[in-house]
Amino acid sequence: MRDLGLTKLEQRGDTMVKTLDRIFGYLLVLAAAGHTGGTFLWTQWMSGIFIWSMGSALAAALLGVLNIVRAGRPDDKTLAVITLIGTGGWALVALAFGVSIGNVFDPRPLMHVMVSIVLVIFSARTIWQAGHNVGHQVLGKA
Repeated sequence: MRDLGLTKLEQRGDTMVKTLDRIFGYLLVLAAAGHTGGTFLWTQWMSGIFIWSMGSALAAALLGVLNIVRAGRPDDKTLAVITLIGTGGWALVALAFGVSIGNVFDPRPLMHVMVSIVLVIFSARTIWQAGHNVGHQVLGKA
């Protein structure tokens, strides 16, 4: 971990936050796997719904992986913006699915929404910290 004058306690806290960030990325990948399984179990093979559902599962999996990568790249503001917008959009899609089935508290969309909101917060944190770290580098504090 690069030294920004952080104490051991601050470094440990930063490591714990990064681990928690990655866990939520893995949870989104796991939710995408559940989405894939549900698609195979409950939709007709190669129907329009099947194809769109598989595309959605792919989108969720890719967003989960991008968030996992972002958690390990604290200075990558571009990746953080991509994950913030993409994961925020995914949260809205999952919420819209909940509305469309008449139950926003159904565990299927609810898990996607909750995990995505946490990842959006982590993405925003990365954007803020990347900007803050650039300021430290310019001032010669890094």
